[in-house]
Amino acid sequence: MAPYRGVSRPVITAAIERLMDCAAARLGLDTLEIRRRNLIAEFPYTSVTGVVHDPGSYREAMEAAARVVDIAQFRARQQAARADGAGSASGCRCSQSAPVPALPPLRRGGW
Repeated sequence: MAPYRGVSRPVITAAIERLMDCAAARLGLDTLEIRRRNLIAEFPYTSVTGVVHDPGSYREAMEAAARVVDIAQFRARQQAARADGAGSASGCRCSQSAPVPALPPLRRGGW
């Protein structure tokens, strides 16, 4: 993935989240469960690219959103709508971004 450049980040995130949904379906997991299993839980966390993630409440935020939406009730309504031939969809997105990518300090005369 390229550094944050505005327009590409939403598209990349959508592709990653769609892959998560496909993986959940293939593994027989709920779409929230696969995210629960893959969200960072121990901090600080250093990614394979060397980015250090500061503490965050990622799981807690996702669980709070699921409670607000009442995901179980939503899915029941979704199944009923599909049984009646109506389309219904839901989505979950888990992402974070830093306002400025970690770059080496700018020195006089350039990088």
